[in-house]
Formats: sequence, structure tokens, C-alpha cells
Amino acid sequence: EQSDAFFKCVERYDARRCTMRFESLGQGWQGLFYHCDQVLKSIYSVFVAEWIHALGRQALHCERSEDYFDLAARRKVIARVAEFVGLRLEAND
Repeated sequence: EQSDAFFKCVERYDARRCTMRFESLGQGWQGLFYHCDQVLKSIYSVFVAEWIHALGRQALHCERSEDYFDLAARRKVIARVAEFVGLRLEAND
């Protein structure tokens, strides 16, 4: 029910408004989305655009969670994140 409501909202408005501002779209939308607030917060594509606009692309580093949870790739992900934030990893880390 909530997924269908979200897609109907996107058809009527857009993903940004339905994800970030659903409370302002009226009582009907607010009631449908109230219980899926955490799901809405996980739609990163909408939020990343906002973060880039506010902070600049150079201030962000994105990694796919699939890569982090892949044990074979995890060290590389951690190394890239550490490098981005200016940390030096020890050889045994």
C-alpha cells in the first residue's frame, strides 16, 4: 500500500517532493507515508542531489553498500573511504 502510494505521489508531483516534503502535500499523503518514513529516508538518490548542491561534489564520497558487504571487496571500500577522509591505514588494519 505504501509503495503504491509513493509511486502515485511521484506521478502527481516528483520524487524529491514525495520523499522530502510529503508532510506538506496534504493530510491524505501524510497519512499514507507516516509509517514508511524510514523507507523514504533510504531513497538516497534524492538526498545525494541535495547534499551535492549544499556541500559541493568534492565534499562527498559515496560507496555502494553491496561493495562494503562483499567480503572480498570490503578492504578496498574501507581504504577508499579512509583516503577520502584523510586517514592512513596500517598494513594490518
